[in-house]
Amino acid sequence: MDPQDDPEARIRALEQPLANAARATELVLARRAVERTRVEEMNGYADHRGCRWKFLLEYFGEPADGMHWAFIRAAFGSVARLAIVPLQDFLGLGSEARMNTPSLSDGNWGWRFAKNALTNGLAEKLATLSSISDRTPLRVDQKGYGEVREDFAA
Repeated sequence: MDPQDDPEARIRALEQPLANAARATELVLARRAVERTRVEEMNGYADHRGCRWKFLLEYFGEPADGMHWAFIRAAFGSVARLAIVPLQDFLGLGSEARMNTPSLSDGNWGWRFAKNALTNGLAEKLATLSSISDRTPLRVDQKGYGEVREDFAA
């Protein structure tokens, strides 16, 4: 197979000792192209209404409030000690609200939520979900508050 037809083979070929900056630039661009292709494939896979979508609907049910809330409910309902959900997921935002893009040195960590994004309705929904899933915050006087455990891997 011609390396031009296989992006990953092209990267392997370019990873041979780099002779100049132009070749290094070409390597970076080839890696970004592969990453974009993978992201596009995953987005297409997630949006596909085929058997995976059917599996997700059977597992989570038909969420009237969006698939992102189905995943949030699954995280909160899990046996995991912690359930961490990015604000972007609570707000139902897409890739336009990414905090960073791997391999890009510029434009990262710039996303900010809109001033009116945090509504009373969202707070009530999160409070209800936290309560029914027994994930209410610990008070300062409760055992374990602020405790650092070695089994926690960030």
